[in-house]
Amino acid sequence: MNKRFFRLVIIMGASLFCASAFAQTWTRLGTSTPYTIYPAGTSTSYEYRAVIGLSSAPTNATQLYVYSQKTTTIPFVVNAISGSTTDIVRFQANGTSKFVINSSGNVGIGTTAPGTYKLAVEGKIGAREVVVTAYAWADHVLKKEYSLKPLNEVEKFITKNNHLEGIPSEKEVKTNGVAVGEMQVKLLTKVEEMTLYMIQMEKNMVKMQKKMNSMQKIIDEFQKNRNKN
Repeated sequence: MNKRFFRLVIIMGASLFCASAFAQTWTRLGTSTPYTIYPAGTSTSYEYRAVIGLSSAPTNATQLYVYSQKTTTIPFVVNAISGSTTDIVRFQANGTSKFVINSSGNVGIGTTAPGTYKLAVEGKIGAREVVVTAYAWADHVLKKEYSLKPLNEVEKFITKNNHLEGIPSEKEVKTNGVAVGEMQVKLLTKVEEMTLYMIQMEKNMVKMQKKMNSMQKIIDEFQKNRNKN
């Protein structure tokens, strides 16, 4: 009877010890670096639930804190099984997804459906600077072999289509959106064409001024001779 009682006491004590240890600390085998778990409802001043890689809780309040003690290690990795069709990562607020990485590695902010975009944002984006890599530019417009259309043809196209040639219409933009890099090239093309038109106009004005000056000399000479007579 006494042996059974002592066995029961030993088993209960071991169970309570294991439960307490599990609720507080996991220690990596062969090291003194703990994986600390703070149970819900703890009276500690920290509001953590899990701390990995530190022997004591940091000062900021975080539910999960992962600390890498080496510069060559990755602090946190989520590895989805190959062929997974579900999202790899989701961050939610009150049950609503705010940030998603799907199985293709595409990121959605404010949306759970980034589609084929590597980054899809539902809402406004604020940035100090955006760099778009372009594979072509509009320098070809300034080459001698570039054929600049007469302005009367440009006018005919505008009158018929209500937009510049080579620039998408309002309907196309509303349907397909705007590719920023491609649009920058198209807009620069129009700016360079406009510059060429202005250069042509300047040259024509110089020629006209020279003709007018020549005509004025003739008129002045004629007037001078007439006054003599």
